[in-house]
Amino acid sequence: MAAEFTILYPLIVLAAAGCLFVAMREVRGLPMLSMSLLLPPVLAAFITLALALLAPLDAWLETVLGVALIVGVTGGVVRGWTMSMQVDHMWDLVRLLRSRDSQWGSGLLAVAVTCEIAIAFAGTAASSYHTMPLAGAALSAGFLAGRAMAVSVRIRKSPHKELHWRLVRRED
Repeated sequence: MAAEFTILYPLIVLAAAGCLFVAMREVRGLPMLSMSLLLPPVLAAFITLALALLAPLDAWLETVLGVALIVGVTGGVVRGWTMSMQVDHMWDLVRLLRSRDSQWGSGLLAVAVTCEIAIAFAGTAASSYHTMPLAGAALSAGFLAGRAMAVSVRIRKSPHKELHWRLVRRED
């Protein structure tokens, strides 16, 4: 375990918890500010960067990281363009319908963080052990970022629907 990066472990755990917290609001189908869609990709990018700092990078790991990011962004953009949503332009609220993909992406991020911390505390410094957590985090960060970009573009063109902060019943 690298002594100079020990402060990163609690920070990446808090960032993963933040991603899961925002994802749970989406899963419940509650309206949220459109700017809050950017929080999970930012936290996921921080986690991926922190894991890349903790892992000894070599050419193979950089290639895996790049491929995972490209695949994640592509999948996220496709999902962002095809998902159902309701937008309240007056209050800048968005409600994503039947959206469990952010929960899966944030869950994958949490698993990657847990695996990386377990590897670090086990004391193995071989780069082969860091490949899977870093690839999982990059895949998740790319997916969340691609989805957020596509949804952000679609919000401007979506028709207006009056939304309230707390819904009494779910309207699908």
